[in-house]
Amino acid sequence: VHTAGGEVIEKITVKNASEKVKIKTTQAPIGLTVDPEYQNFRVLWPEELPPSFGACFGDPATVAVLPSDELAQEKFAAAAESLARDFELETATDAEAGVRDFIGASSLLVFGSPEENRVARLAGVHLASRIKIEEKSFIIEGTRYDLPGTVAAVAVRNAKDPSKTICLMISGAGGEETLRAARRLRYFSKSGFIVFPGGDKVEEGRFEGKNLLNYNMVH
Repeated sequence: VHTAGGEVIEKITVKNASEKVKIKTTQAPIGLTVDPEYQNFRVLWPEELPPSFGACFGDPATVAVLPSDELAQEKFAAAAESLARDFELETATDAEAGVRDFIGASSLLVFGSPEENRVARLAGVHLASRIKIEEKSFIIEGTRYDLPGTVAAVAVRNAKDPSKTICLMISGAGGEETLRAARRLRYFSKSGFIVFPGGDKVEEGRFEGKNLLNYNMVH
């Protein structure tokens, strides 16, 4: 039990499917976490696992979606081919029939911004909490990055099906730099986002999963 004065740890014996328990605290509780070290509930629900590039690449049903626009497709073509070959991904374009169904049925690796790729636009509701893309910049975790010359990728859970991952790669660089970034992406399988601002520089980070055994109290 979480309180303003600290945590109160209580071991509880559960013999039935449902149990009523009482835990005494000296201050008003502000939250409750069951099995904080996962000693008993070791199998996590999909939404408890942090979204990552590895989750996307490791899903055998992942589809790599290229933009159908000729200029945008040229920029991402080599990167998509490289990742699809290495991870045995199915490939498609945003112009294919039933493209909207991809979002609900598969993990996705989407190439191009919402302005370049229809699937990125359709997946905007899932991506909005992690990345905001503007004309010449983008924001991840409160940090703004210049888009020109930069390649970035972000991984999110599908809000309707947390067992599926949606990865988005955007690029303000040319095809050669985009390919170079894609080849490096495989080494950051545990990351939730990564930014290649040019040269050998790289910034990466991880997102937190959702703890379903945690409950916050409002007084």
